[in-house]
Amino acid sequence: MSLRSRGFTLVEMMVALVLVSLMSVAMLQAYRFSQRALGQITRVDAGAREVADVQRALRRLIEQAYPFEVPQADRQQRVARGISGNATRFALSAPAPATSGSVGMYRYAFGAGEGADSGKLEVSWTLDRNGAVASGNDSHREALLEGVESMSIAYLELVELGDGKMEMNWREEWMDRDALPALVRIRVGFAPGDARRWPEFVVAPRISADANCVFDVVSQMCRMAE
Repeated sequence: MSLRSRGFTLVEMMVALVLVSLMSVAMLQAYRFSQRALGQITRVDAGAREVADVQRALRRLIEQAYPFEVPQADRQQRVARGISGNATRFALSAPAPATSGSVGMYRYAFGAGEGADSGKLEVSWTLDRNGAVASGNDSHREALLEGVESMSIAYLELVELGDGKMEMNWREEWMDRDALPALVRIRVGFAPGDARRWPEFVVAPRISADANCVFDVVSQMCRMAE
């Protein structure tokens, strides 16, 4: 019996070409999907790092907030010392950053921008000369985050009830206080569609009294040296 050489028919070639085309389309779609996923992951990761950097800076400053003791004359003039603020903005005195030589104190103010700066979380700082804030060219301002839709700040007040009992009250304002709040809580919300998330942020100031004050055994508080 003779053997005939066999090859591919036209139909078989067309079927093979269709299969190769389908595989190419599937591979292209998979590549595009992986690129979109990589881009999304990159944006989320960059946003997470941005939020983490801001929270890290805020945590460092709030933990180092310095409670300048307020003289009686300044109390009558409502001069702000230590931490003071409301539900959308707050200010504090803390050591100068390393870039400035870590010498002296700065007065930092944080809050949501207004007007043309709406939608931004801003910080401004100026030299703090023993509680007397400098003005003029010593003031600086910078946007920490953009795309901010909402911001709320709360301050934890500990009230002694006697017999070793304490009551905790979250307040939306902390003004004209002799002491720092026990905790500061900051919540930030971003615009719709923004992949960034603001983790729960609660910080406890570590410095409880002015190192230059004189302790009064009667009031159990610091008083200014004569």
